[in-house]
Amino acid sequence: MRKKIKKYSKNSNLTRVILITIIIICIGILLGVTTYCIYKLNISPKSNIILIQNVNTSVNIVQYGGGLNGDKDALKFGKVPIEGSATRYLNINTTEDALVQIEIGGKIAQFLSVDKNNFILPKNTPEVITFQLDVPADTTIGNYTGNIKITFFKQEK
Repeated sequence: MRKKIKKYSKNSNLTRVILITIIIICIGILLGVTTYCIYKLNISPKSNIILIQNVNTSVNIVQYGGGLNGDKDALKFGKVPIEGSATRYLNINTTEDALVQIEIGGKIAQFLSVDKNNFILPKNTPEVITFQLDVPADTTIGNYTGNIKITFFKQEK
């Protein structure tokens, strides 16, 4: 019976060592990824955020035809037919050098792409961002909405 206790004790210690090793490796990976992101994107905690701008966006996907929506209160694509496309532009500017990150959320995100992201915008230099909406053939007719989040981060010199 003593042999079984020793054997169990050795397996238990080995299991603990393996678990501790796995935990240390996971923590190391997490710290490495976090450090890489901060270095690569040159962003740190939210104190470096200059501005967050949210822009609502929408499209009405129809079987045939189409139509523009010129409202300026959001980025609206109007009516776009299945297998159709539409382009809208957004002008941005900042009073200090900034890293610009763009995130597209909501149901419209599956159709919407942006021409540039994660780029440096020099202060007082207007920039035009192009949003392209492409509707695949297997899309269900209906209204799709979402949000475009534009975050401006301070750039260290």
